This record gives sequence, structure tokens and C-alpha cells, in this order.
Amino acid sequence: MRAFLFVFIAALVGTACDCNGGEEVEPSDAQASDLYGWWTVTEPDGTLTVFGFVPRADAPRELPVTAAEATGDISAVYRGSRGFLAEPVQLATFTVEDGEVLQTVIRDASATAGTQFRTRILALTRQRTLTLQSANAASGSRAFSWSARCPAALSHGYFEVPGQFCNAYFSSATSMVVDVRGGVHAASSVNGKEPPCAVGRLPVPTYSHFASACGPTLTQLPAFRSSAMASEGDFVHLAYQSLSSNLPEDFLLFYRTRELRGTWSEEQVAGQGHPIHQMRVLMRRGQPLILVSRTNGVIELYSRDTGSWSLVPTLLTTGGPLQGQMADATVDPAGRLVLLLEANHKLAYERAGGFELIDLPLAMATGFGGGVAVDTSGQVHVAYVYDEIGDNADGVGGRVVGGRGLYALYDGRTWTSHEAGPMAYPRLITRPEGPWRVVHALDKAARPALALTEVGRDGSLRSELITVESSFGPGNSPEPFHQFAAAMGPEGTIAATFMGNRLFIRPREDEIVREKTKLTVTIEGRGGGRVRSGDGTIDCTSTCTVDVPQGARYQLFFEPDGQSALDAFPCPTNIHALYGYCWYDVFPGLAQAPQFTVKFRQSPVASVLRVGAEDGSTTVRRLVAREGRLAVAASTTNGRFPFAGQVVNVGTATELLAVRETDGRVWAAPLPAVPDAVGLRADGTASALFFDNRGLSFPSGPAGSQTAPALVLAHYANGSFLRLERLAQLPQGTAVSAGAVGDDEAAGAVLYNGSGFGAVGVPELSLFVYRQPTGNVVLRGLDTQALAGSTNITLDSGNAAVSALTKLFTFTAGAPTGTREVANGQLQHFVLRGNQLDSSWSSFQGVLDFGGGPVRGQQSPAYFHAEHGLDLRLISASAVVRPELQYGPGSIFPGPSGPVFLTNTFRGGLQYGSLRDQGYLFTYAGDLAGNKAQPFLSDLDGNSLWVAVQNRGTVDYDVTRISSPFQTVLVQLRIP
Repeated sequence: MRAFLFVFIAALVGTACDCNGGEEVEPSDAQASDLYGWWTVTEPDGTLTVFGFVPRADAPRELPVTAAEATGDISAVYRGSRGFLAEPVQLATFTVEDGEVLQTVIRDASATAGTQFRTRILALTRQRTLTLQSANAASGSRAFSWSARCPAALSHGYFEVPGQFCNAYFSSATSMVVDVRGGVHAASSVNGKEPPCAVGRLPVPTYSHFASACGPTLTQLPAFRSSAMASEGDFVHLAYQSLSSNLPEDFLLFYRTRELRGTWSEEQVAGQGHPIHQMRVLMRRGQPLILVSRTNGVIELYSRDTGSWSLVPTLLTTGGPLQGQMADATVDPAGRLVLLLEANHKLAYERAGGFELIDLPLAMATGFGGGVAVDTSGQVHVAYVYDEIGDNADGVGGRVVGGRGLYALYDGRTWTSHEAGPMAYPRLITRPEGPWRVVHALDKAARPALALTEVGRDGSLRSELITVESSFGPGNSPEPFHQFAAAMGPEGTIAATFMGNRLFIRPREDEIVREKTKLTVTIEGRGGGRVRSGDGTIDCTSTCTVDVPQGARYQLFFEPDGQSALDAFPCPTNIHALYGYCWYDVFPGLAQAPQFTVKFRQSPVASVLRVGAEDGSTTVRRLVAREGRLAVAASTTNGRFPFAGQVVNVGTATELLAVRETDGRVWAAPLPAVPDAVGLRADGTASALFFDNRGLSFPSGPAGSQTAPALVLAHYANGSFLRLERLAQLPQGTAVSAGAVGDDEAAGAVLYNGSGFGAVGVPELSLFVYRQPTGNVVLRGLDTQALAGSTNITLDSGNAAVSALTKLFTFTAGAPTGTREVANGQLQHFVLRGNQLDSSWSSFQGVLDFGGGPVRGQQSPAYFHAEHGLDLRLISASAVVRPELQYGPGSIFPGPSGPVFLTNTFRGGLQYGSLRDQGYLFTYAGDLAGNKAQPFLSDLDGNSLWVAVQNRGTVDYDVTRISSPFQTVLVQLRIP
């Protein structure tokens, strides 16, 4: 006999009965039974040779030999790489005599039938090792290792075996079952094809049976449209609807049964009927039931209790017929039927008076199917898709790419539901103990990859790959003749297939062996964060390498640190947007070790707070921030004011001042009108500045009158009015141009009167009113026209700056300290911090002089940034040269690392960045889908910039996602 020697590297599958395992046997005393099992050796190139020795009685069931060919015990030789040992290269009868294995060839690619071989046994340890003589080995012998099952699993521990004679064809109605011994049985019809099969391969319906051999036995079945299988004890049951070109023989319902070592017997169950949508064979008290769901919604039950088949009525407890599209069905421990109805979104439970319909916790998404099972305690388990996942960035809308899986448990009264993650076509399979399992596709595809996911009672998920290839045609629906099937045996073997041409088999838990590979997680970017898996295998804060089993799936969470955001990650964004995690699949057999990259970027967003209602009934008018406190002046029409997760009742007030304290407490006070400015004071109160020329009324009385307008400062605390300060009485015809309340307890306003302010001793047409931090009030005339819309004011540290058209004015304690005119410039924004004034400008002339000579821009209009001292002497000035700021830098603020800017993008997004660091740039919303984040108010608070933003649509602000048709939010941005 030819023998082959290979270096044994394959991890063998576990053992069966080890009653005599480990016992040394003298070669001369060896018997055929001492060799039963599977013996393996490998060559240095990794090629496996496997000898299988099978008892005569089991051979027709285990091997591709007929009962007539099995005149004795049978030996089989397989040769190839792991996972590709489906067909034997030799089949022979064998005996053991006087320390030799004697073989007579049945079929051999290199020898004629009847050829005989003799091979001497040199050493034998039962169910451990076998050493055979070999002239081809330098040592003169080959050493084999034993296993109960052929060690032909792929590197991730699964077997992949044929389900049809012709693997290029796809099944229209695959069904499968696992028997008590772990044998896998599948019935596959024929429909649809790729290129023609190899010569001699017929595209016929196939019965595939895989037991302990390296490949299955394949036999022909009658043509059928749909099928269902069950197994109990030593019997396999098959029901099918016939497929025939002869019309009288088409659409008939048949039943077949066979003992595991025997042959099929067949009988007709029912005559012609509508095409079958789904069908199940179920066992009740040792007798088969056939449950048929037809495409016209009719559900039929056939019973064989009396020895012949009869149609059993399926009525509801209300008396009507049970109807619908069945996705799956099972029998509970008491023998009652339980059906999962897809289009009805119901569970149908058989009771004494008929079927009770029970609402599912969520409606089923059509076209994805589902699974149902009942455990030994009587609790019902279901798994199905309840919503579709689109290919839009948020997973909602667009082309359907997958489904959202739901796992739910019904205890007879209530449902307990858990998200099962992204999946398609889920089938629930029973398990004797521990977490229940769902076999499913990874996504909606013409040929999807399959996975097995465990759902714990606490909703935790663990998953592994079944198939070794990525999905083919993701986003495409499978052809209607592709039928998904899955089964689990009582001893733990699991089997699944999507098209019937290939079957994927997972050995029981104690037999599965997976090869390891190194997974590298690369963490990049200017930010920082953590990558971890739900099971704790992966936990990296910097680039790391982890040993992982091939075929594993990891539920990955990407957690930025407190100053970072997730920028790029190795999974679809729509999945991550929906779940906050995504699955990473370690596909086996890759040429290179798996790796993925996660990028964390810096994030300027420290927090996001919602302000006001989502219906547009609230408008924020003013914003101020101080040492962690926030205040807004707002207009509202609904009597309730939501602010940062709290809601305050403002009664009939339409104008209000709302304050969020550092401890999160929120209060609000009614205002008589929209204030010209608001401020927060060091003593915990809040202030509002009003120019009153209408006779505003406060709790303390009127402030001014239409004939004698006044500038007043109202003070509030904890929702109540405290007092009113009258800063100045002003002449008739005065209008306010700008106002401010500073963090330094000062307040100020710029006013204009076409007749001048002679009544208060100021001849100019423009007036600056300044309330010092001590409470004293100073009036100063301005030699400019301080018109509303062209004027602004900023206060800080006892100083003030005023802009009016192209002029700048600065003051200390109300006394002038500097004046500067920037000819041909249009002031965009300015802010005073300490003794420095930062300002941004635009000019259509393209050149401006800020006091140090002309500064030329590079576009039209050109944009500029200038820094002046308190006396308005120039510190620096430069043109803003940033291609992304073609519409201007908007507002510019000083920061420890240089100035930052805040602006609107072309499509209504928020853009924030550094003028000096081109890598520090962030954009939120402003996309083609109409999602907007438009900043309209801002205020500095230490090294934070608070921005009031009008949010429309869905905007991801790094720390949270806001989805609303109209919502004002306060965004806290860090200043670097």
C-alpha cells in the first residue's frame, strides 16, 4: 500500500468514547476494530493525508459507498489541504491480519477496482497513534494521530462541505437538520446557476449527509420546490412540495422518512395546492407534523397520528382561520405549536380552544424572516429584523444594506427585548443550556457572509463567523431561490447554509479548534482614545497587537478621551451611528495578518446644551457666560422653557432671562422686553440692560417714559426681580445702537440722537454711557455716527472698546485712551480681553492700514486680523489666507495659542479653527442633505467659547448627536 508522511500540524478534533483509548496493542494482535476512526499525518508543505477506517454497518451512511459495495469494513483515503478534503481519493474494503492492513480497492484514481495492498503495522496505541511501514519515507515509517472525526475543519473550526452534486447551482428550498449523533442532513433543490458544472456532475436535487468522514455522502432526491426536515432518535424526516414539468405531478406534498442506516420510504401527504412560502416538519409525541404556510396566506397542519396523513383545522380562539405568512414554527414542551407570523407581526400560540395571537414587541421587517423556539421552562424566544438599515451616514434611508436584529423573550405575560445588532435573515437555533444562538447573514446581499451570534439573558452579544468569505453584492437582495437554513443538534453540532450548495458545520463546543492570528490595532491622529471589544479581548489606548482566533467577531467600541473625537474607524459609519459600536470580523485564511486603523482627532467640543423647544416657539436673543454660569435672554410663546435638560415654567411671560448655575440648577425670570444686553455678576445675580423709551414696567415701577427715555440696569436672582438701577435719563429721539454688560461688573451702551445730547451736556450726536464696576456712571460723546448695525461695544477689566463704522474708541474707567480709524474697512468682529483688542475686518479694496502701514490681502473681498493695545497702538496685523475661509473668518477670538475663528460655511454649517494652525479646523453640518448648525451668538468664558447655534436636521457635535427640525443649542468650544 502507498503511504504518505507529513509533519502533523493540524489541531485534531476531540475524541469520541475513550473506553479503550491509550491502550497499547501488539501489531500481531491488532483487529479491524482497533483502527476504527480517522488517522492523520501531514507533509512539510501542509498537505494532509487522512486514513478513515469505518465499520461495514456504518459505511453507507458515512462514506460514498453503496450497501452492495460495502462487503466488509471500509477504508477511505483523503488527501489535500484542510477544508478541502470533501472527496476520497481511494475507497477500499479492509481487514487486519497478522499485523498487516489488507485492502481491496473499490475506487481509486490511480488503481483499478480489485487491486490489493498490504501495509505492515509497526506500532499501535488505540485511539492515539498508528505507525505504518512506508518505503517512501526516509525512516521507513509514517506516524499517524487519531481522532473521532476527520480533522478537515477550516482554520476557524468549521467544516465546509458540498450540499449538492453540482456546487455551481443554488437551491430553491434547502432544509437541514442535525441528528442525535451530530450528523448533518440537508436537502437542496436546484434553481439558478453560475458557469456549468464539471463534466459528470449533474445539477439534480441532492440529499447531503455529513457524519464523521471528511466529506458528505450525496444522493439524488426527487425535484422539489420547498422542503422541511426533522430528526428524532435514529430517524430523519423530510417533507417536500414536488416540482415537475408534468402538471398533474406538480405542487404535490410528499413525506419521506429513513432510519439513519436505512433507506427512504415515501408517501403522499396532500394533493396540489398553492406554492409554499415556508414549511416545517415538527415532532410531537414521536409523530411527525407538517406545518405548511402557503403564498396565499393559508396555513395548513397535517398530522400522522392515526398512521395516515390528515388535515387538522388551524383555527383561532375567536373561531376564524389562522392565516398569514409563517416565518418559523416550533413545538413547546407540552406539544403545542408556536408560529412566528411575519406580515401579521404576531406570535400564534396553540391553546385548548385554538390559536391565540400575541403581539410581538416590535413589528417585523418583511423579507428578512425570523426564528422562534421554546425552552424547557416554556418561555418563547424569537429573533427577527424589526427595522432596515440604510446606506445613509446615519443608517436611516437610502438603499437598504441590512437590518436591525431583535432578540426577545416571552414569559407568558410580557416580552423582554434586546437589540441583537446589525443582521439579516436571522434564524434562531435552540441550545440545551447557556445563551441562545442566532444564525444570520452579516448584511443584505446577493451572497452574504454568515455568522453565529449568542445573545445573553442580559442582552450581551458574542459572535463568530460561519463562512470564510466577505459578502458578495452587498446591498443587493438575494435571488428568490436562495433559501437560508440552519439547525442545531441535541449534542451541540450546528449547521447552516444560505444557498444549499455549500454547508457550514460547527462541531460541538468541546470539539471545535480555532487557529490563532495576530490582530493589529493601529491608533492614529492628533487626539487620543480607547479601542475595546465587548468581551475585553481588545483594550488598546495606543497601537497594539492581540492574539485572536480566526473567525472571531469583535463588538468594538471607540471611546475618545475628554478632548478628542472619533475621526475614522474600520466599519460602516451607518452601523456605528445606529449602535455606538460595530462588529470587526477576523476572516480566516487571509494572506496577511488582520489589522485595522482607528483615528482620533482633537475635538473642540466640551459640551452641548439644548435651549428652548424644538417647535420654533423659542428664540434666543442674548447669551453670556461667566465662570461656568450661563445666561440667555429668550422669547417664548409656550409658557415652558427647556434649558440644559431642565424645564422651568415661565407662565404668561413672552420675554425671559434664564440662568443655568454651575451645579446644573436652572431658573428663569420674566422680562418686560428684549434686553439690549445681559450679564452675570460675581455675587450670583444676573443683570439685564434696557433702553426704555416706551415706559417699561418693572416690579419696582416704571423705568422711564416715552417723553423721558432712560437707560436702566435690572438685577435678578433665583427667578426673582431684585432692583433697578437708572443709569441715565436721555433726551427724546434717542435710540440705542449697542449695549453690553461685562464680567467686570461694568455696563455700557452707545446711543444716537440726530439732535444731539445737549440735555445731558454732550454736543455730539453719539453718546457712550459707561457704568463703572463701582456703580458710577460716565457719559462721553463720540465724534462719529453710532448707528445701529454699524456699532458694537465690548467690556473687560474696567476697560471698554467701541466700534462705530470704521472708527475704534477705547476707554479706561470711562476715560478715553485711544482712537483709531481704519479707512475703507468693514469691521466684522472685535473683542477686548485685558489690555488687548482683537478685531477682524474685510475690504473690497484688498488693502487696509491698521496703524503700521498697508496690509494687502490676496482675494476680493480680503479679510484681515489685527491686534491693538488698549491705546490702539498696533501690535500686529495680517491678511487671513485660508482657502476654506473664502466667505470670511466671521468672529475672531484671542487664545493662549493664538487667535481662533468661528464662522458659517456656505451651506449653513459651523466652522471653528485656529488662524495659525491649519490642522486645527472643525466643521459641523452644512451638507447637501440640509443639516445645518448656524452660529448666531457667542461669548468667551476663560478658555471656553460658548456659541448659540441654530440646529436643523441631524448634526454630530462629537459629544452628542442632535436631531431636530429646529433646535437652539449652546455649544461649548475649547480655545487651544
